Amino acid sequence: MSESPDAARILIVDDEPIQIRVLSEALQGFDLRFATDGGRALNLALENEVDLILLDVVMPGIGGMEVLRWLKSEPRTAHIPVILVTAMSAEEDEQQGLALGAADYISKPVRPAILRARVQSQITLKRQRDLLEKLQPRDSLTGIANASRFEDELDRAWGRAQRRGGQLCLMQLALDHFDSYAAEYGQSPVDECLRRVAQALDGAFSRGDDLVARQGDGGFTILLDGALDPAQVRRALATVATLEIPHVRSPSSPFVSASIGALSTQVDSTASAADCLTRIARLLAEAQQAGGGQGLCLRLPEQTAHAVRLPESAAQLNNGNE
Repeated sequence: MSESPDAARILIVDDEPIQIRVLSEALQGFDLRFATDGGRALNLALENEVDLILLDVVMPGIGGMEVLRWLKSEPRTAHIPVILVTAMSAEEDEQQGLALGAADYISKPVRPAILRARVQSQITLKRQRDLLEKLQPRDSLTGIANASRFEDELDRAWGRAQRRGGQLCLMQLALDHFDSYAAEYGQSPVDECLRRVAQALDGAFSRGDDLVARQGDGGFTILLDGALDPAQVRRALATVATLEIPHVRSPSSPFVSASIGALSTQVDSTASAADCLTRIARLLAEAQQAGGGQGLCLRLPEQTAHAVRLPESAAQLNNGNE
């Protein structure tokens, strides 16, 4: 299939080859990629600069909703708009998809002209957002650094540390059960929650060359100069916990809590920033799967991460001791 050099790249995810063919014919002229299962879709989304994902909801193995949840929790893919394509028409299914961060919802059988129009609309919006992010280094909602600024600062910090043989610490933080929070409270409280958390983290960590940035819905990254200190992870957890933002649908806490993946590495010619980002994403996922409210810490080249949790006593929340 031919496409122009600046054609938008679209990832089509569906376990039925005939459905992939229908979507492909409707989207001629775009740069198309294909996956027939959730695992392959996640890998392609990470490996390619994708502008849009068309995602089937019902698939064997990793279902579409779980793929969507993972995409929106991963900083490298959270910005990609996702259109759910499904034969399911129940209102609660559509509501769940939108609450998880889907940009749109299209029912099967697909009408080619409508599909193409909605795809083009989402691609236009994404390119406008990408341009604004490059021009504006701050997140418009929270006022802290955005993902583009974080990438630039990480590149600069990596170069400095590499020249002097120094260490860098990276943390990725996600608010626990944030899709449930959004479904329960609605958009305005969600925005206020993100603003409060962002400003608290920024005040606690953004000094000198250290930086806090927003990364997708309910996600933040923290870049710190030097080796990882577990007290820093506890401090980040406490910064969120002490805000005491009510979360009645959280199974683990009456208030909004956070999970963290964190590591530090000696920056040399063998180290890779991309590898570190992948590792902290995995650590974060493990922390979330363990129930949330904790951080998993790794000091490379060690291979075993250890957990950091808040003490039970509120008086000890900001205590820096292990």
